[in-house]
Amino acid sequence: MRLTEDPNSTAKDVNKVIASDPAISTRSLKVVNSTFYDLPRMIGSIDRAIALLGLNSVKNITIAVAIGARGLAKRSGSGLSDEAFLAGLIHDVGIMVEMQACRPKFTVMIKA
Repeated sequence: MRLTEDPNSTAKDVNKVIASDPAISTRSLKVVNSTFYDLPRMIGSIDRAIALLGLNSVKNITIAVAIGARGLAKRSGSGLSDEAFLAGLIHDVGIMVEMQACRPKFTVMIKA
């Protein structure tokens, strides 16, 4: 997040960080390949995804689920808001594993 807010940072700097984080990489690719962007072909490169999404969108993708999870944890009174925030950041790792392990079945399951 600091990099996306730093006026001296570049997309290359952000790419290094995102490429090392499977959850953020997965979410960025998921968003750029969604029907919202309606691209003619699937994007498989983090570099390309960042270029198409823009730094502000990448920042929002990075924290949206985590912030939502933390908010829910606070409202529930569980006392686990930090843990919920972390879970929100890494929740897409399982999706990435499923997509690699059995993409056709997983795709059918998601569409159902």
